[in-house]
Amino acid sequence: EMRNASTGIDGSYLLGEAGDLQIIFYSRYGVQNSQVNRIRYYISDNILYKGTTSPSGSPLAYNLSSETTQPILSVIEGMTVAFYYYDSSYDGGSNSLAQPVNVNQVRFVKISLSVPGKINAQSTGTFTATAGATIRSVKDNL
Repeated sequence: EMRNASTGIDGSYLLGEAGDLQIIFYSRYGVQNSQVNRIRYYISDNILYKGTTSPSGSPLAYNLSSETTQPILSVIEGMTVAFYYYDSSYDGGSNSLAQPVNVNQVRFVKISLSVPGKINAQSTGTFTATAGATIRSVKDNL
């Protein structure tokens, strides 16, 4: 979804918010027509959620009250930062951009989640799941 981020149907910049525990972007990923959805990933009460808002009306706009939300992962422990943002100088080991992030500088986004490693009810260990993506439409370090 993030790799295919694009301008919103209402002209919104492809990255609407770049927070520590929330990211909002626009993407055509998984859509059959030329529609661009507003996608929001956020953490609330130790649960990772995904919210999707499809444009509607005439002219097309994103009615935030029509967002559909679903829990993605319900076992996140004590997250203070989940999303990391990098500019075009990112080399795989660079420091992330400092908050507040200027969304116009973001070229690469990483999510890192601490998840309990439950083998049995007494397990207390955790592991970290990390993934990242380059936003293709703004990639400028070919």
